[in-house]
Amino acid sequence: ITTSISFGNCLKLKSENGFWYVSFCTDETFGTTWPQENNICCVNVELHRVQDVVGVLPTPWREVSWTDMTREALRQEFVSYKLPANYPVSQIKALLLGPVGSGKSCLINSIRSTMYKRIVHLPNVGTAVNGFTKKLSTYDIHGEKGGSPTVLSLCDVLALGDDEVAGLCYSDALAVIKGHVQKGYKFQSDSPITDAINGYKANPSLNEQTHCVLFTLDAFKTTSYPSSLKSTLRKLNTTLSDLGIPQLILLTHVDQVCPAVQDDLKYIYSSRTVKDKVCTAYLSSLHACCLHSSLNNNLVMASIVSSLGNEKEARLRSFFSTPVRFHVLYKSSHHGVQSSQLLSSFDTNGKFLLAVFLQSGSVRGAFMSKSLKHGTDVSDPEAFVFEINEHDATQFPVMNPAKAVTVSNQQASAGYGYGSSQSPVCISFGNNLSLKLENGSWNVSFCADVTYGTTWAQENNIYCVDVELHHVQDVADVLPTPWNEVSWTDMTREALRQEFVSYKLPANYPVSQIKALLLGPVGSGKSCFINSIRSTMYKRIVRLPNVGTAVNGFTKKLTTYDIHGEKRGSPTVLSLCDVMALGDDDTAGLTFSDALAVIKGHVPKGYKFQPDTPITDAVSSYNAKPSKNEQVHCVLFTLDASKLTKYPSSLKSTLRKLNATLSDLGIPQLIVLTHVDQVCLAVKENLKNVYLSRTVQEK
Repeated sequence: ITTSISFGNCLKLKSENGFWYVSFCTDETFGTTWPQENNICCVNVELHRVQDVVGVLPTPWREVSWTDMTREALRQEFVSYKLPANYPVSQIKALLLGPVGSGKSCLINSIRSTMYKRIVHLPNVGTAVNGFTKKLSTYDIHGEKGGSPTVLSLCDVLALGDDEVAGLCYSDALAVIKGHVQKGYKFQSDSPITDAINGYKANPSLNEQTHCVLFTLDAFKTTSYPSSLKSTLRKLNTTLSDLGIPQLILLTHVDQVCPAVQDDLKYIYSSRTVKDKVCTAYLSSLHACCLHSSLNNNLVMASIVSSLGNEKEARLRSFFSTPVRFHVLYKSSHHGVQSSQLLSSFDTNGKFLLAVFLQSGSVRGAFMSKSLKHGTDVSDPEAFVFEINEHDATQFPVMNPAKAVTVSNQQASAGYGYGSSQSPVCISFGNNLSLKLENGSWNVSFCADVTYGTTWAQENNIYCVDVELHHVQDVADVLPTPWNEVSWTDMTREALRQEFVSYKLPANYPVSQIKALLLGPVGSGKSCFINSIRSTMYKRIVRLPNVGTAVNGFTKKLTTYDIHGEKRGSPTVLSLCDVMALGDDDTAGLTFSDALAVIKGHVPKGYKFQPDTPITDAVSSYNAKPSKNEQVHCVLFTLDASKLTKYPSSLKSTLRKLNATLSDLGIPQLIVLTHVDQVCLAVKENLKNVYLSRTVQEK
């Protein structure tokens, strides 16, 4: 079969006898002046999809070679670097400072992962209310696992505080920088560091002081940080400049501010938004006198951040059958209360979401698959209205598409034009939700109505704290490049298995085995996770006696499973402990105090948990003074990816409380996300898509 693709007579591509051939010619179709050449054999033929990328500059503002060779060359250059012979310190000590959730611990993970050429984790990474890091911790950076330390040592501390969040204050940060605070010191926001604290170093050596400060700032929040935090950053900047200590700003979460970067990290230095954020971060956090003359101030723009927040936005996304992304087009608190501004923010085509923020904290609004730009009545079979409050999110699909949306302009006798800044425009979704501009503010009315089938109580002219219009963009769930590199081969799997089986604890290690406790709610997959590990070790499917979902879970007793390299072989260094599922408002289960008793080693193996009878020193075989071997050394939280946003507040509270307590005890923690195939069709069809899935990455 011969296949031919022609572009006029200018270019003809033909498949023949297993090869591609091309012919060229001068032709008026495209106006080429190519000399005639026939049946030239093609070395290769490629087909590319050309994608319009919003916000990407034609040339990058910083040149980076994105190759494995360059990365390895930089890694080797860093690892091999030695300080001069007579240098006054043996290592460069860099301190990470930043607010809660800025990514200090994640940065340390990234550096260590780059060095070890595989993903590694610190015990706690994420965002607790006041941050996970509570103590002064130092991490030597090694060129490889178990190798000699490099010249760099990273220090992590409590997150910087502000008006709303207690945290590290200016004076405590300065005490750390000057070397007065010893490693392992636990910070207390209400008790500033003085020379009276235990272990205070009055005359620290140069090795004990900080030699460089890295400010980690969240790109998504640079313009919304509280003034108190910005004041602390500027004060630290001035003091460090006076002390002659080098400083750098590390901008994190850049993928959250630019869709192009989220799709492909290689766009980071071509992104106009990221470039603007770099300038904004510099201006927001440092004094204007510190700016270099080459900084283009015209690039600094205010970032419009939605009031939805991550949790409400995740609930909104769950209303859609395919992955979507929201982009703010209009925000009344930013653009002003003008109907012309709201209506002109609609594109001619597209899908849109209107969100109304109420003083109660709840959000109501509507989705429409058609534009309201022309102000006519809109028939929309895909429209729906919604409500999101503290606990629930409810969607009401349109039942009468012909009356889905109405935009009315009650022109006053003064002769307002349609959509003028003060014209009394009203956007109605049946009688369920009506948004109206009146007396310089947005007001909303609600009513039960058959158009959408809501049962909302009638409320009229309620003041809107904020009104937002979002463009709803469909996004492919499978990313072009994986967000975690994994080699899906039998050889790699066997190599990892052998590495795990052969691993031995150091000779003088204080315990003989690492005891990891699995904690999670009913149906999160704790027992299945143990099955998976044992099956991988034995190279065949093995099962625990009970796996599935009973009302309160199958596991009732404290059960320990040694992990063997093969069936009836010697146990490895890992031992997994399974317990009763964590309880919540609806389900009786393991309580916080009982979980803590297990972690501290007070509970004997085989103990049967009773939710209505908490563990005390009166229970049979209670271990009052457990040895290190009897305590838990690591906690694995198993959570169901399909239920993350639906877990009861009581369960979330228990998880946060456990997290904070474990952080204080210095016990490593990890989250194991299960049932990922239930949140992404691509993963369900092929598990190898798990690290290509946008949905799993967001989970």
